[in-house]
Amino acid sequence: MNKKIAMNFLYQAIYQATLIVLPIVTIPIISHALGAEGLGLWNYVSSIVSYFTLVAGLGLANYGVREIAIVKKSKELLSKKFFELQIFNAFFSLGTFIVYLTMILFLPNKDLYLAQSFVVLGALFDISWFFAGIEDFKKISLLNVFIKVLSFVCVLLFVKNRSDLFLYVLIQSLSTFFSQLGLWLFLPKKVSWHAVSIRESWAHFRPALEFFIAKVGATIFSSITKTILGMLTTMTFVGIYSNSLTLVFMSGSIVGALNTVMIPHMSKLVDSNEPAKMTKILERTIHLQLYFTIAIMFGIIGINGKMIGWFYGSEFYSMVNTVPLLSISVVLQSLYNGIATQYLIPKGDMKSYNLSILYGAIVSAVLDILLIPFIGIYGAILGNIFGQLLICAMRIIPLKRETGFQFNYVWIGKYIAAGIIMLVLINGLTENLPTSAKTTLIQVSIGLISYFIITIIFRVNPLMSEIRKK
Repeated sequence: MNKKIAMNFLYQAIYQATLIVLPIVTIPIISHALGAEGLGLWNYVSSIVSYFTLVAGLGLANYGVREIAIVKKSKELLSKKFFELQIFNAFFSLGTFIVYLTMILFLPNKDLYLAQSFVVLGALFDISWFFAGIEDFKKISLLNVFIKVLSFVCVLLFVKNRSDLFLYVLIQSLSTFFSQLGLWLFLPKKVSWHAVSIRESWAHFRPALEFFIAKVGATIFSSITKTILGMLTTMTFVGIYSNSLTLVFMSGSIVGALNTVMIPHMSKLVDSNEPAKMTKILERTIHLQLYFTIAIMFGIIGINGKMIGWFYGSEFYSMVNTVPLLSISVVLQSLYNGIATQYLIPKGDMKSYNLSILYGAIVSAVLDILLIPFIGIYGAILGNIFGQLLICAMRIIPLKRETGFQFNYVWIGKYIAAGIIMLVLINGLTENLPTSAKTTLIQVSIGLISYFIITIIFRVNPLMSEIRKK
């Protein structure tokens, strides 16, 4: 790893750490202040808004990075490409913004949708793809960290009770807008004005569609359940479901960061035609992620009962039942993202990538529509899990078919056994302790220590194996 990549990783790591640490503080504050219904309404409105930001971006987040990276060594070509892409972006983002403002006239909760309009408008000014393309992650990361901290302070100062829902939505919306607008301050030193034609800009439409398809699937998959749940049940259920999902994914987000680090290295192996080495590395990283995510899954189940009351408040107590059901998502998401970022994307297999996420989104949406009217929030959970299972299957199949990749089922079985023993120890040793932050800290400590020791005893601890190799 050269110095530039290492520094980019450091800046990204700082930003990712911010995204993990701040929610740990803000989630309980917001949950107590807004309640399940208020939080549900916020998530429902956000799910609707995400469809508009999806169209506004039209895949530029990934496509733009690739196009800029190709010409980054020539300032003239870089400037030309930037204005081609930005005019292309302006066409879709402004058109989407006009449609969005028109839609608000016919919807309830107009004030919340109006507050969220800054998110849609922000797509016009979002040039993070440019700075990612020239590998200047420092500005993206540090600016986003500053904005996130500032919005965190605003939430602490102004969001006190349910009547402050509009203020909370506005703070979140403006933080997104200013994080996108702020990057323009650094642009003049990177590019110079270059006139381009509409035809040159429009030429990016077809290639951008390939990236847009993947973005459609990802957005639908992450938002459709909240939308359908809000339409068919109540905003309280949306709040409980959203918080459950956030807790699960937040717990596994650190492990997921491993995938981002591996993309450039795996891409290099593809270019140098070293499939055997690539497969060997992929086997090691996937099993390392399984080691951690299986522990996190059982850990979430173990601490859940004693944590929900003090962390979220009494209105969210039914999360005691929903979080354990969603906990498997930690394992599934890490697995299918690992295969995508370390194999499909470096290999350029966008077809498998796109189809898996699209089919997963479709299955999730169909099951939501069929099951939510009968079993409510549990229908949403089943729809989400089956969608993730399908994505995993559709990514594992080409991986195993095209490479010599093998899962070590003996080790995975022992990870699960260690997780079960850890769960029994957590529940047994803390059964009579009260619901409190101190109890949660004790449970986490028991889980970490016991899982680590048990996997050493079982001789399946990958961390110790790496030490022995060295």
